[in-house]
Amino acid sequence: MPKYICRITLLLFLSTSTLHCQVLIGTVTDSDYHPISLSNVLDTITKTTITCNGSGEFILTITEHSVLKISHSDYEHDIFSAFTRQNSDTIYLNFVLTKKVQLVQEVIVTSQRLKTVVDQRNVNIIDYLPFRDFIMTIKSSKSERILSLEGIDTTFHEFNLGKIRAKSLFEDCFGNVHLLTKDSSYQIWIDSNLHILSSSSRKKFDELVKPCLADFSDNNIFFNFSKRNRKYTLTSINKETKQKNFFFHLHDEIGESVATSHYWSIISYYYQHIPEHANMIALGVWDGNLLTLNLYDPEFDRMIVWYLKIRAVELNIQSFHAKNELIVFDQFSDSVHVFNEANDQTKTLPYSFAHGSIVFDVIHDRYTDTFYDLSISNGIYTLESINPVFNTTAELLKITIAEIPFAKNIKVFNDWVYFVVEENSFYGLHRIKMPIVQTIR
Repeated sequence: MPKYICRITLLLFLSTSTLHCQVLIGTVTDSDYHPISLSNVLDTITKTTITCNGSGEFILTITEHSVLKISHSDYEHDIFSAFTRQNSDTIYLNFVLTKKVQLVQEVIVTSQRLKTVVDQRNVNIIDYLPFRDFIMTIKSSKSERILSLEGIDTTFHEFNLGKIRAKSLFEDCFGNVHLLTKDSSYQIWIDSNLHILSSSSRKKFDELVKPCLADFSDNNIFFNFSKRNRKYTLTSINKETKQKNFFFHLHDEIGESVATSHYWSIISYYYQHIPEHANMIALGVWDGNLLTLNLYDPEFDRMIVWYLKIRAVELNIQSFHAKNELIVFDQFSDSVHVFNEANDQTKTLPYSFAHGSIVFDVIHDRYTDTFYDLSISNGIYTLESINPVFNTTAELLKITIAEIPFAKNIKVFNDWVYFVVEENSFYGLHRIKMPIVQTIR
């Protein structure tokens, strides 16, 4: 169980004094300085108890030896010494309490609780996207690719995609759905038929559509990786003026330096081992992609893989639009950043994503706007909820997916955990309902 430290702030210049009584006018608030009404204040020395009013205020006579205990059913209580000011009959203090964390016992989900969504012989689930009334899936059957709208144990619509070899589904920041292939993207619309509204290259999609995080009333928010993928930037673009505002960035300068050195080692190796007449860089025909360099050499291939998978891998940062806020999960520095629509940073909270395991992903439940970090340890997947919007990040719920080997493509929607598993050589789609959270006091 994680440890939570309740901080208390005394807005007072403290000094020693001789023993005498003084009047304490206090206010009890949360970490955002919102009043906590009906808090109990106990002087443990004099045994005097008083209850705060609706504005979190109280008045109490104290001495320099008073020890106060402040408590509330929804907050962590705290005990502290209340010092007095010399030559002052009245002192003012503000007490900050931390929201009490609601914890549940770990829930072990076994294969007996699985609910099947799609599990058909000779059919593989390639990708899926849950919505409120249906689940959109890409299925493969023999040599065909099929787009379907699925209910539970029923299929509403199926569309043969023909030559479109779709590999994944993507919902953009405007709510549009795209079919993605290796080289192309297709924006689609479905009524009783499947309509292809537009198409573009995958490269153009990755540059212009995928980076859009949020469509706010006055601006759109985009993310970008640069500097060998070791710098992450958030940019706001005003819809009317098109003016750009770079309002947040994280930069791993050491990682960038190491990746740059490795990159030039690859280029140097290429020049040393490729004949001059076949040198794509010298001939001016290289597209900048290391994988297209025409040197078929095991050591050269190893250097490129090491660069792409280790040295120049993207910083482990994910951002989401939720409840009119932009939330950045920063696994590079173990913190969560929260921004409002005006791009002002409203919170920065520490959070440890490791939990002694390998964290794969942060998962966003688009329906409830809740978040989970997904980790694996000894082959067992674990979802732990994250509360980035309120006073603290907290483990509210811990779900362990056991007895389900090699679960893939895990998503959460409307408190259902969806995932793809292999059974009888075919990949089916299943889901599990989140258990009801019960508070442990």
